[in-house]
Amino acid sequence: MRTEIIVALLFANFCYGQNFRPSGSMSLVNSHVTWTNNGMATEFTVTSDFNGEIDPSNAWISLGVNSAPQMSGTNAVVCVNTASGSSVAHHINRGYQSPLFDSSRPSLGLNNTKLDVVNRNLTCSFTREKFFNVSGYFGFDSMTSLHILVAYGQGTFSYHRNRGSSMNRITFSNGSMNYTNPFPQMTTPGTPSNNLFSFVSQWKTFMLSLPNEKIHLQTNNY
Repeated sequence: MRTEIIVALLFANFCYGQNFRPSGSMSLVNSHVTWTNNGMATEFTVTSDFNGEIDPSNAWISLGVNSAPQMSGTNAVVCVNTASGSSVAHHINRGYQSPLFDSSRPSLGLNNTKLDVVNRNLTCSFTREKFFNVSGYFGFDSMTSLHILVAYGQGTFSYHRNRGSSMNRITFSNGSMNYTNPFPQMTTPGTPSNNLFSFVSQWKTFMLSLPNEKIHLQTNNY
């Protein structure tokens, strides 16, 4: 009977680890960014009304990450929406140039890409793989924190009309320990550890206390 109880508790912790999906949101330059860690990839959505200055049916918006709050070196997902067609591609900024990571695979590292225009808002969503064996590709792990950068402009992808970066870094893979260690250590026989819940609580408190940034973080259990 004791063995059955322990097995049931371990299975419950495993299920919790599988469903633990840290997520957050941030507002930058007339745009709203959300992200959700789903394990081996991160789901992103960026929505902008371009402050009413650009027609969303003839515009582009870029959502990027970088170790510094600057464009050079940024991994940028560029979403283009024009009358001639739409596209979502993965670029790496190199100074004043922004080539594709791989010209033969424009959407390298991306899945589930989608562009929508609703009420003069352009929304781009995609899933970004956490790791990819390509030079300059930022991996998302529990030890890596990165700035978010947003830029947008009119027509096809070219010089931006507006751009901005977060003042603080974000660790998109917070909580990834649930996937590498789905069975938290027991504090007493038959009692699940509260370490995970304590970690999440402290993490949320710290991130929400950061100054000068509109950041919202939450933990969703599905």
